[in-house]
Amino acid sequence: MLYFDRSRGIVRGVVKFGADVEGPPRCVHGGCSAAVVDGCLGVLAYKVALMPCLTVNLNINYRNKIPLGSAVAVECKLDKIEGKKVFLSFTVSEISSSRTILLDGTALFLKADVSFIM
Repeated sequence: MLYFDRSRGIVRGVVKFGADVEGPPRCVHGGCSAAVVDGCLGVLAYKVALMPCLTVNLNINYRNKIPLGSAVAVECKLDKIEGKKVFLSFTVSEISSSRTILLDGTALFLKADVSFIM
């Protein structure tokens, strides 16, 4: 489930990774975590742009491995909108007192020409 805070331009959610997404032994595959982040960023881009958006660039810093079976907090935030460009950033962190950052990065989305999609 994702929570959208329109006043702050933030989407927050919790994701639990199961055994079916294993990459390195006992850890989540990086491509799976990237897909989850891209999906959450896409929701935020759509909500702030009020129209469909396409991922142009996704930069991910893999800071720490995500253990299989763990639940993590995902937070995506709007940095700015310039014309058709939507600039976002994100963090994925442990749900614990330490809140260790597991992934972070930035993304660029482009407001889509709806006639192109149809």
